[in-house]
Amino acid sequence: MKDNKLFIHPILFALYPILELYFKLSSEILVLDVFRPLFVAISVSTVLWLLLRYMVKNGERAAFIDTLIIIFVLYYGAVHHVLWDVSLAGFRIGRHEILIPFWFLILAFLGSPWVWQKFTNPRFITLFLNITSATALTFSILRFGFVRVVQAQQDEVVTPSVQVTVEPDDFVIQNITSDVDIYYIILDGYGRNDVLSELYTIDNQEFLDFLDSRGFYIANESQA
Repeated sequence: MKDNKLFIHPILFALYPILELYFKLSSEILVLDVFRPLFVAISVSTVLWLLLRYMVKNGERAAFIDTLIIIFVLYYGAVHHVLWDVSLAGFRIGRHEILIPFWFLILAFLGSPWVWQKFTNPRFITLFLNITSATALTFSILRFGFVRVVQAQQDEVVTPSVQVTVEPDDFVIQNITSDVDIYYIILDGYGRNDVLSELYTIDNQEFLDFLDSRGFYIANESQA
């Protein structure tokens, strides 16, 4: 039996949490860093669908189970976070030893042949999942684009152009003859030179050269 229907919801459900995470951290990571997880998500969901289709001999059901597995794996953390503070009869539902078996039973039940046979119109299930995943992904992308436009407009209005110059005479190292305390200062949140240049077009090399000439150690490839 040929499958002439469009099964895009497994891929879209796999892409959604990755893009949502990137949108939240877009100010800290490069857009190129998200391509690899997106490629892996598309590849895994596609290969999984092919394997399931070979096993169940039905493209729609294979896509349905594929989506269930993707939700089980990628959305478990969000469900755990929501249910962590929920208690029932004195038991915290969000605990892994309770949530994982319950989560697995839901997956096994919904993916069972008995449940699939209860669907009188499997095409409706496929259409519903396609529309739901596409709507969620589109809304997420539009929201991110709107936020970035608003931020860009605010930066143009609020952020002034500031140029900081450092003169060698601003820092004077005196000869010290007695023991002194040594302070190790870490500028938390101060980006390294290549990150400042690539993300914010800030040339910080003059300041780094000055520190280097004064004997400071600079971690050029530091990561948080």
